[in-house]
Amino acid sequence: MKLKMRSEALTSLLLILCGVLGAVIAIADFLGWPNLISTERSISLVLVTVGVLAISVGLERAIRFRDLDEQLSRFERLFACHLGCRYYEGHNESYNAAIELVASAEKHVRALIIGRTAPEKWRAAISDRLRESKDINKPIKFQPTVAFSNINAPLIEQLENHLETYRNKGVEHLITLRVLDLNRPLGFDMLIVDQQHVFLGVPSVADDQFLSRALVFEGQTRLASELADWYDQMIVPSSLTLTQLKDQIYRDKLHTDRTVAGSGSIKRND
Repeated sequence: MKLKMRSEALTSLLLILCGVLGAVIAIADFLGWPNLISTERSISLVLVTVGVLAISVGLERAIRFRDLDEQLSRFERLFACHLGCRYYEGHNESYNAAIELVASAEKHVRALIIGRTAPEKWRAAISDRLRESKDINKPIKFQPTVAFSNINAPLIEQLENHLETYRNKGVEHLITLRVLDLNRPLGFDMLIVDQQHVFLGVPSVADDQFLSRALVFEGQTRLASELADWYDQMIVPSSLTLTQLKDQIYRDKLHTDRTVAGSGSIKRND
């Protein structure tokens, strides 16, 4: 507050100085006092006046923008307090918000990821939190579901490799990874922590492998509970665990191989 008052006082002083200099130049020119202010001096005075004016205007704008930033911050805190929601923009900022939310987990974390796999920093953060919970004998259950339109062997291998992060921390038994088959993945990424907090990640229109923004609802028990029930009753039954998915792919491949072998035998007999 004191700094603001000092800045405003300095701005006012500079504006007064500009006015005085301008008045001196104008009076000298009007009265024709070439001995008092020569052409060279008058040009210098004009430049000084312009410079001081620019400084005062710049200080005033800086003060106004700072006040505007402070007001926006107050509004953001007010909305967060009353609505329990914070807004984030950008892929990294969105995942940082999700990581921050997971750090508060105590019992159960549900995650729904649409059309992509989470970045390494997410897996590192959640595995660290699971390890912490295991070390204090209060293990957290982590239940992620990833939704894809083209489920194949390379994708399964990629998911297996991602699980190494959790195996290295000795917490793979705390995870139940499920895969949801969608013809065209559409929707929001979702994170539900302890039926208390909710994270919604919005995919980028330009590249759906990145999040463009996120909404975080903290301390919203009713919302989190409703979404947790929806997750358990809709997402879980509609998806397969990674083991079930691998078994299904193996059975499909075996059936295809037998079909091809059978058709080859028929052609030879013909």
